Amino acid sequence: MFVKKIEDKSTEEKAGEAADFIIKIRKRRFRLIAGMDEFYPEAGALRTGVDELDDLERAYTSLFTGRRFRDTVQLDFVYVPEEGGGDYENIRLFEFSEDEGFTGQRGSGELVSLMIRKAGITRGLENYSNGLDKTAANVLYYRIPDVAELEIQHDGIALFRDRIEVAQYGKIASVPLAGD
Repeated sequence: MFVKKIEDKSTEEKAGEAADFIIKIRKRRFRLIAGMDEFYPEAGALRTGVDELDDLERAYTSLFTGRRFRDTVQLDFVYVPEEGGGDYENIRLFEFSEDEGFTGQRGSGELVSLMIRKAGITRGLENYSNGLDKTAANVLYYRIPDVAELEIQHDGIALFRDRIEVAQYGKIASVPLAGD
């Protein structure tokens, strides 16, 4: 009587087979480059074959050494500041966890935040903008943007600093238009 039995291989057996396969790949690459086979491929085919064997060896070797890879992720955030408000804002963008990556949950990783500080360059125009006659005809009203200093922080460490113009922080001015 014939009995078919399937058994899982142990981790050691699997590792031994992978190591044997890596040795076979190396021998095959050597024989291919040294011209020890019955045929010798053209230069382009030889290079392609060797590259394929290199990739295969890297894949199997990574079973023992582990893999490391990087990926670039781009996140876009839109923040529209309100007119007025304080001179300083701290905006929580996200948290980053080694295990979960980018997350919006509080307390699940290291905090990444945006710090905004108004420079107050247009503060001197405050009295002017408060005294404007909003009902005057033939007047063009416009907002002179103020400067804000931005800083992106990762767990309290500054990663990026810049200065930009922010219209919402500025003051309103007017220019009379030419009459008809």
